[in-house]
Amino acid sequence: MRSVRLACPDDLICIGENLTDDKLCYRIRKRFLQELVFRWNEKTGIAKYPSSSLKEFIDWHVPKRKTNQAYRLGRFTVESNELIVTDPYYGLEEDTDSQLIFSNVKSGSWTAATIYTEDEWVKQLLVFEGDKKRSGKWRRQEKLVGVDSALAGIFDRTAYRQNQAMEFEAIVSSDDQAGIVSFGAVSTSGFGDGLYDVDIQYDVSRQIVGVRIDFADDE
Repeated sequence: MRSVRLACPDDLICIGENLTDDKLCYRIRKRFLQELVFRWNEKTGIAKYPSSSLKEFIDWHVPKRKTNQAYRLGRFTVESNELIVTDPYYGLEEDTDSQLIFSNVKSGSWTAATIYTEDEWVKQLLVFEGDKKRSGKWRRQEKLVGVDSALAGIFDRTAYRQNQAMEFEAIVSSDDQAGIVSFGAVSTSGFGDGLYDVDIQYDVSRQIVGVRIDFADDE
């Protein structure tokens, strides 16, 4: 959608417009605003079949992400052989009971991705070494990561120590609800604050090559 030009008939209130000049409108009948949502074009007029509500229009016309499919965010670098899983607004010495620190991590270029629920909340934030996610077993950790800012991230530990003043809300403000920095990845934490499971993955030499945070509510 782009900014709306005021070119609708008097009985329509336009709330959006696409690149082909189709306008999304509410219609006024007998001085009352209808809940129905119409499409109107200056050349073709009002569409024959309206949507019963704005929600129905969005559900019908806006494509949804596929659940359980990983959507790549980009790549970052691990240099210190250590990763920290944390609420990005916790300092390294501030709330260690709510953080997980992993050593023996394979250094190099890592990929970050997200998986979404049917309602398009972030279900998992995962990072893995290299360009291709391995098919090996994920190992659930006993310790949970604590979240108080509705954000959680996976970062190179040394670089995280040096960049704790970063404003992470701007990174997750896109539709992805997640993003990368040069030293890690951060996302919204599913449905908000709480304690969340963390899984890790090893390669054949027992180096950590994958870490994921699971925000899913299994109850």
